[in-house]
Amino acid sequence: MTEHQSFYLLVYTGILTFAVLFGFVALGTLALALAKFLKQLAELSSEAKGKVYPILESVRDISEKGQHIAEVARNIATDTEPKIKRVTSNIADTSDVYRAKIAQVDSLLTDTAEKAHRQTDRVDSMLTSALTKTGDVVSNFQHAIASPFVKTAGLVSGARAAFESLLHRETRPRTPKPVAFEGDSVYTGYEDDYHA
Repeated sequence: MTEHQSFYLLVYTGILTFAVLFGFVALGTLALALAKFLKQLAELSSEAKGKVYPILESVRDISEKGQHIAEVARNIATDTEPKIKRVTSNIADTSDVYRAKIAQVDSLLTDTAEKAHRQTDRVDSMLTSALTKTGDVVSNFQHAIASPFVKTAGLVSGARAAFESLLHRETRPRTPKPVAFEGDSVYTGYEDDYHA
């Protein structure tokens, strides 16, 4: 063996020894932790026995009472089963009768609605005809009677305006128009503009 090989063998042996020691330390720590855990588990188990046994007794009592209640419920169900069958049979018969009556009422309502719709259409056509005739009468009245009144009122209004215009011309005093010299502006008072 060469010197390098013996050195590597020594290093390898040292690493292996360190790994084995580390494994023993890890296993020892793990064993201590496991022992501590088992001790706590034993303490919890002894505490639980004092608390769990009364609970188990209560559960046993409740179970017995539950069995008694189940027996009573079974007896009630056995007694009431024929009564329930009779009631459901009566309900089915009654619902058949009600269904037939509802069908009759539905057909009656449908027939009544159709008749009411026809009557409504008839009344609507009568009202439309009456309103059309009323509109024609009003139009004829307006054309025959009101039109001459309107024309007469227009003529009277025109005559009155003409008469007032004539009166106004006669009663208005005449003033001479001012004369403007060259380059002057003078407002006449009778017209809407200025004359130069």
